[in-house]
Amino acid sequence: MYINTNIIIRWKGICKVKNTKNTIIIAFLLTSLILFSYGNSLLLFSKSTNVSDNSKGQLLLNKKDVSNVKPSNFKHSLEVELSKISLSKSIVELLPADFCLIGEWSNSDKEIVDLNPNKALVPGSALKIATAAIVFSNFKKDETLDTTIYGQATNGVVETASMTISGDPSFISNNPPNLGRQDYIENKYTHTFSDLANKLSVLNIKNIKKLVIDTSWFNIPSYNKEWESKKNQVGAMGALLVDEGYEQNSVSLEPQIYASNILKEMFLSKFVTIGTIEFSKKQLDPKLTTKENLLASIQSASIEKLVTDMLKNSNNIYAEQLLIASAHKSIGRVDIESLMNFANTQLNKLVPNTDGLKFLNGSGFSYSSTITCSELMSIISSVSKKGINIISLTSKAGIDGTLANRFAEYKNILQAKTGTLDGVTALIGNIDKIHFSLLVNGQFNDAKGHIYQEKTVALLKQFPSINNLKI
Repeated sequence: MYINTNIIIRWKGICKVKNTKNTIIIAFLLTSLILFSYGNSLLLFSKSTNVSDNSKGQLLLNKKDVSNVKPSNFKHSLEVELSKISLSKSIVELLPADFCLIGEWSNSDKEIVDLNPNKALVPGSALKIATAAIVFSNFKKDETLDTTIYGQATNGVVETASMTISGDPSFISNNPPNLGRQDYIENKYTHTFSDLANKLSVLNIKNIKKLVIDTSWFNIPSYNKEWESKKNQVGAMGALLVDEGYEQNSVSLEPQIYASNILKEMFLSKFVTIGTIEFSKKQLDPKLTTKENLLASIQSASIEKLVTDMLKNSNNIYAEQLLIASAHKSIGRVDIESLMNFANTQLNKLVPNTDGLKFLNGSGFSYSSTITCSELMSIISSVSKKGINIISLTSKAGIDGTLANRFAEYKNILQAKTGTLDGVTALIGNIDKIHFSLLVNGQFNDAKGHIYQEKTVALLKQFPSINNLKI
């Protein structure tokens, strides 16, 4: 026996009813009648797509074979479905009008809450979930970003050396800038140019008269004007970069030149001198970068580890650089137009419907970027099919990253990517056995945004519970 698809029983005032008790009792009796008549049907509460219009609610009976329902399952199913109604009502009462929330069981992908799933909202740093997906679509987890020097040495001297680079964001100097970040916001996987100099020293190379660095593929402005207000959160970009594009606690105006100066200093500390350094805007002659001319090469940490630093610490420059590196690997020369075309093409492959997606940079540090909760969940699901669990690389509550000092009560059961801008809060992750995606926009400060996150997580954590229905 089948129930017709989308039989909708509507009632008014589910969200602003004056007498909650009576409304729930009516829903209970109505549900009981349906279940006794047709078996264990699936009931889903759905808020109207316009959250500001709280005048309607609906109980959906989806098509389902109910011919073999056991009466013993009746009570449990009813409790679960009523808990869904209660959870949705509590969320709508908690959050401002512009929000979306999806929650689903991790072992079945069955939704327990589905409010405004296709509403396009500003995600802040939660957009790094999409960036991570793009990176993993172009790199294997154990691949690296390489920095390599080629040339011919005679008696410890190289007349002209050629250097290829890949946009590695993880180089640091001996004296990294103090950016005023929290102690727990620290990149774990970094290295220095000294590692490259050490390999040259082993070859008894003492002097490079001219070093030509290939930056021909990088045609991206070093800085985005939209980032001016919070310069301690995102530095400058470059094909060659050190200290995340900062120079003496300020955003570097010439990040590639500054990085080359640091390289020169570190080489000198290892007794390898460099005469002049040039940046080539033309691709190097392939004859110069053959295996026979290889002098030394160093690798970053694995892509998986770099993405982990990006997600846990919400590192903006890592997000931008890893996105650019992915585009470089795929299309070669990168400018703003080709980068955005590349990114959106990659996302279109991961998500069946991208109507709410407006991807403008890798970090999410923009009020113009938008995405929906449904799209975020689809991205995570698509990448998981490739054997990559993006959420497992995000911050662990009470342990590390942006959640190191938060959600201590959920230590070991909550892991999520945060997103924060003025009037924007987001949390995408897992709480116990529930996958969820939360985006909220409105007029509120960071503290209020944290409250929205915390109360939403608490409601998800206690689901299902018939005790919260207050009948």
